[in-house]
Amino acid sequence: MIVLAEGAIFWILKDGLVKFWFDNWDHTGPLYNTASVIADHRVIDFVRDGVWDQNLLNQSLHSVVVSQVSQISPPSFHANDDMVWSLSSTDKFSMSSPSPSEKSKEILLGVCGYLALKYSFKGFFFHSSVLI
Repeated sequence: MIVLAEGAIFWILKDGLVKFWFDNWDHTGPLYNTASVIADHRVIDFVRDGVWDQNLLNQSLHSVVVSQVSQISPPSFHANDDMVWSLSSTDKFSMSSPSPSEKSKEILLGVCGYLALKYSFKGFFFHSSVLI
């Protein structure tokens, strides 16, 4: 359940505070699968003076992945990165559906709780009444 949920999430970079290795911000999946040495970094750590730090990228990633990353605009905005839910036509995570079963509600609540903990959303909580 959690693996499916995480596979449906990607990030649009703005401030670059998402995890470089573990969050899907390049739309191909987490980059930890592409490297043998992984340290705890944010995407913004790989940006210098508003552009990708090519030396650091080349030290950390295979050249093919460096090319992919270089095609993405580096984070530079003073706003939070946007989480996108790819299983929705609106790109927004939604708890609503035509008439979700009780099991579906339980799964969604579990996924929401997991995401809240993983991404440390402040004030992010769910009550069963939200799942109508």
